[in-house]
Amino acid sequence: MNKSETCDGVWDMKKHTLKMIAVILNLQLLLTGCQQEVEQQPYITVLTTDPEHIYEEVSEHFWVDAEIDGRKEGNSPKLYLASQPALSKAEIDSFLGLKGETIHEVNLDEDIDFMHVYDVICTNDSCVVANRSVNNNFVQAFFSYTYGSRVSYLYTTVQNSVNSIGGLLVEQYAQRDNSAMYAEPKEFSFASANDAEQSIREALEALGLQNDTIALVRTLYLDHKIMDEAAKSEDAVKSTSRAVQSFLRDGDFARSELYRLETKTWSEDDDAYYLEFTCAFDGIPMHTEELQTLTAYFPSTTINARYNKDGIVNLFFTNPWNAEKVLEEDLDILSAREALDAFLLTRSEVIYSYDTTVRYINLRYCAVQDGNQWLLKPVWEFIMLSHELYADGKLYEVCQNIMIDAVTGDEI
Repeated sequence: MNKSETCDGVWDMKKHTLKMIAVILNLQLLLTGCQQEVEQQPYITVLTTDPEHIYEEVSEHFWVDAEIDGRKEGNSPKLYLASQPALSKAEIDSFLGLKGETIHEVNLDEDIDFMHVYDVICTNDSCVVANRSVNNNFVQAFFSYTYGSRVSYLYTTVQNSVNSIGGLLVEQYAQRDNSAMYAEPKEFSFASANDAEQSIREALEALGLQNDTIALVRTLYLDHKIMDEAAKSEDAVKSTSRAVQSFLRDGDFARSELYRLETKTWSEDDDAYYLEFTCAFDGIPMHTEELQTLTAYFPSTTINARYNKDGIVNLFFTNPWNAEKVLEEDLDILSAREALDAFLLTRSEVIYSYDTTVRYINLRYCAVQDGNQWLLKPVWEFIMLSHELYADGKLYEVCQNIMIDAVTGDEI
């Protein structure tokens, strides 16, 4: 079988399976609209506050029980002119050169709607998909590299173990996130975790990201013994089956991949480091979750990679940002308390019939469109857990994300 045939099954479904890439690597799940049936909690009176936690009653069904991730000593938030990586062919070639690969076949190289899509097959049966905006009114920088093509689908099972759903949902849907199984640091024989991180940083820099703004969020240690146990669990098999069949749609292909998953024996060759990054400026990371308002879209930043004996075998990112120029320095930003007061003003006329809790208050950077350019500005991000009554008569938990301008106090 030649390289083109190897990836034909993937390419035929490419337009329908870009989301599957994220599911396979488990690199991004959207908070908005996620829900889970719950029982209504009793009314609680809350009284205490401290610098890293605010715990207080607002109304009968609305309270704050929030961890604060705010300004660290020495941080000086600024206003930046921002840009996204161009993802040029030269940059992609530079990245592939680090892997000792070249492009074997171009599947797609054209503008589609607001995006330029570049989809290629490389030596070693690797696949690259790179999407970038064709104008500055719509931002999108998407990059996915998979070493060995369809072999990567075997790691769908790991999504039950490396479920990077972040923030509130890790707590809310704890049964879907057993990444703690892989949190204990260990050194694999093929490289150290630090070597893996430096290699990934070099690759990201080759692709146009600024190394000094790439911030490591966490490292997970994918031990084959634990992966084997997790892959054979009933929850993993069910979740994998749903994911593969839902996103791939191709019955024969899905069944073949499921068979390979169910019969695979995990070995030391599958040991890997899984690293999550974000972009951070002045020690302040980008906002946690994407946000869609009536008038604007604020994309979140995701950067993830898997590194094993073959080096980087998966690299995925969406919407990283570079700081091109400082426009304003030493911004006078609101404290968490002041930001919370401003936030509560925006909710003053909202009547809550069911429990709603502010769980996280985070100082973050957000990319905001300003005419034909994009700015990075500091915001306070409020992540809430709401209970809502649906048409079926059941209460569901819904995650909401609201951002307040850290300078003006206005809702973004």
